[in-house]
Amino acid sequence: MSRNASEVFRDSLPAAALARAPGGANAAVFVALTDDAALREAVDAAAAGRGSAIMTATPEAFADQLVGNAGCIAILDLACVPTSSPIFIERLRGQFPGLVLVTAGTAREQSALAPLVADGTVCRFAHKPVSGQRLGLFLDAALRRRDVLANEQRDVLLAPLRASRARTSRAAVYTLLLAAAIGTAAWLLRRPATPPVPVAQDAAPVAAPGTELLVAPAVAPGVIPAEILPGPVSLQPAAPIMPATPAAAADDVVAQARHEAQLARRLMDVGLLIDPPGNNARSHIAAATHLAPDDAEVRRAARTLSGRLVTATRSALLAHDVTTAERWLAAARGYGVNAATIAELDEQLAMLKGLMGQ
Repeated sequence: MSRNASEVFRDSLPAAALARAPGGANAAVFVALTDDAALREAVDAAAAGRGSAIMTATPEAFADQLVGNAGCIAILDLACVPTSSPIFIERLRGQFPGLVLVTAGTAREQSALAPLVADGTVCRFAHKPVSGQRLGLFLDAALRRRDVLANEQRDVLLAPLRASRARTSRAAVYTLLLAAAIGTAAWLLRRPATPPVPVAQDAAPVAAPGTELLVAPAVAPGVIPAEILPGPVSLQPAAPIMPATPAAAADDVVAQARHEAQLARRLMDVGLLIDPPGNNARSHIAAATHLAPDDAEVRRAARTLSGRLVTATRSALLAHDVTTAERWLAAARGYGVNAATIAELDEQLAMLKGLMGQ
């Protein structure tokens, strides 16, 4: 897409309002595509106290601002969309998987976007004309949605590290317990035997008048009766640590495979099917399949990714985006999507290239 600075209109938000925006320099950025003066005023009013607004008049300038302002909230005037609104929004979603989108349009356009509002692709729909106060409520909802997506993505990225730390902590506890058991056994083995206790030869006991004197059996001086000597100490060696059984080891492998499958599902939910390298849905599915190829949960996750790759290819074809369609089709073919589906997509891509003279 080309860049045209003359088509980008920056907001006229006063400095005092920007100072009130939460986070100061890191405040929220709202990028709007509209040539409607009333909607531009509403966006300015809604952004005041929440962040800064950037106005664009063409889809190209709009896309440029989305690229340059990662994590921004997008406000889309459907009257400025050059093609079918659902197709344009699906294309946006393919290029910016984490984008939170607020749309503005007519009741007819709302009906057309109902499925995208229901599945969360469109965060809020505003009927034109919309007031700055009402649009501000929609922007608050969009900011909350952005925070939820950011937290989910952070959890996905940190999950392997947390799991590694948990495994390390358990290993450290087991090591300490083993060391304590070995130390206790060694101390007991080295402890000296209890020496005999000498008995003092005191004067014969004298009973009080009118009482009966109970006299213990006579024993040799310095000898303790056998019945009060300590018994022999029996030291039981510490139980040996048995290696994991094959069944337990297999359970650990399946658990790890299912963990990889869950990571893949979370990455699919945020659109990270094949990117970034090494931490995408496809890489985690590959790890899960290597560990437990026959596990039902792993196989379900693998089938889900196959469907997502096919859907992404078809969406690009509907948008007449040959380059993106070729990329998704190559990913689907490399992943091993069934040959019949690949052949069908190949045929559709060839037809699209023919229509576009490529």
